[in-house]
Amino acid sequence: MKRFLTAFSTCESALEAIVKVICCYFLFLLDLEKLISVCWISKDAKWRTEFGVEQLSPDTDEYLREEQEQSKVTILDHRDNLGRPIVLIRVKNHNAYQRDIDKFTRFIVYVLESACKRCFDEVIDNLCIVFDLDGFSYSNMDYQFIKNLIWLLGKHYPERLGVCLIINSSYLFSSCWMIIKPW
Repeated sequence: MKRFLTAFSTCESALEAIVKVICCYFLFLLDLEKLISVCWISKDAKWRTEFGVEQLSPDTDEYLREEQEQSKVTILDHRDNLGRPIVLIRVKNHNAYQRDIDKFTRFIVYVLESACKRCFDEVIDNLCIVFDLDGFSYSNMDYQFIKNLIWLLGKHYPERLGVCLIINSSYLFSSCWMIIKPW
């Protein structure tokens, strides 16, 4: 494993550094045969290339810019008590019936990438995601988005979720939580 990690010690770009961190996470998580780890890493690298993760930018993608302007998801300048970047999701600004799930998933990947770049890998390397349910209604509940977020965090951002907090929850959300909780 030392030889494998030594190969990544001469990173020159941000992309190489991110790939290095992801490789370390996969190796740490799997702690199985190196072949299985390499398969996971190569699948993730292929997904990143096909999805165009490095090209996601609100400067070139009108949808990303529009989503940012609506303040549905924001990376706060402040950090939590452990130094983790905080991703604030304002649920009231989202309508599950007025979104394209593929485009919104692209936006979430952009947000996760941006937040991960704010991590201090030597100190803290995961995120604090806060769902603010102030003003929540059933039209804001997007089960497909939640499934996609869970899938992304599990498959392509392993060990990046430090804590997920739900604040300002109302009684309406309790029925939604019964559906989400087993996932």
